[in-house]
Amino acid sequence: MNVSDEELERAWQSPRNSVDIDSLAAAQSRFFADLARRRRGTRLFLAVVFGTLALISVRVVLSAWREDGAPAMEFGRDWASLLFLALPWVGLGLLARRLVRHEREHPAAGNSIRETVHALLDEVAMARARLKVVAGLHAATVMLLPLVVWQLRVTGKAGDEILWPALVGWPLVAAVILSLLWWHDRSRLRPRHHQLKALWRECERKD
Repeated sequence: MNVSDEELERAWQSPRNSVDIDSLAAAQSRFFADLARRRRGTRLFLAVVFGTLALISVRVVLSAWREDGAPAMEFGRDWASLLFLALPWVGLGLLARRLVRHEREHPAAGNSIRETVHALLDEVAMARARLKVVAGLHAATVMLLPLVVWQLRVTGKAGDEILWPALVGWPLVAAVILSLLWWHDRSRLRPRHHQLKALWRECERKD
């Protein structure tokens, strides 16, 4: 039985002042399945990001040493590049910590309609926070890129060929990504957050 959020809300606000148990049970099952799916998606996303960052980091570390054993990168002259590589790891750490906190704060999700809605509400809030972290990282990389380009050119590791992709191409890509993130939040996540918040308040009132 597929019960919509609007049907659930009508069940709570029945003029007979009684709750439609079948509708609530079906809605609880659907909400918990949605919560479990979202959690699996978040774990998969973090695992893919971790694997990608690990491969890139290992490759950078291996390429940072010359055949004579001398380091090709030094913090004093390459700090912008190192910071550029560290930013995604910082973001990954923030997202992983938020997921752990979410699962610890909602161990009873699925035991009742109230707990399920509350956990799903927090999961949507976590998804919105995840978009903010990703958007912040893209903005930070755009601001840091000019310093990275300058250091690479000063040390002779790159020439004029890096100017267009770094100073024009990547900012354009970042602008498109930021626009998509904003659209997803405004069209999907924010309305869903408000709807679940209203349902949770109704659950609180009924308890």
